[in-house]
Amino acid sequence: MNTNVIIGLAATAIAMFAGGCAVQPLPSAEIASSEAAISAALGAGAAESASHEMALAREKLELTRRWIEARDYKPARWLAEQAQVDAELASMKAMGARGRP
Repeated sequence: MNTNVIIGLAATAIAMFAGGCAVQPLPSAEIASSEAAISAALGAGAAESASHEMALAREKLELTRRWIEARDYKPARWLAEQAQVDAELASMKAMGARGRP
């Protein structure tokens, strides 16, 4: 094989690999949203009436922080979003248990 072809193929492979590993930004907004949702759920009484969902939300937020420490922001973002959803579900269950819309 020609040296130029090998160099070209190597450069293409490196470019494809680098493009696939694009740097993800820190999920600050997602973390703030999940923390706010957890606080709102606690305020709605979810600790008592939706303890399972609250535990999931807190666990996912803790895992988010671990992924951030590892500087892997893609799973951190996903987990923060999931924590928010779990906390919002806990809020709805708590409001339903209290008879509030």
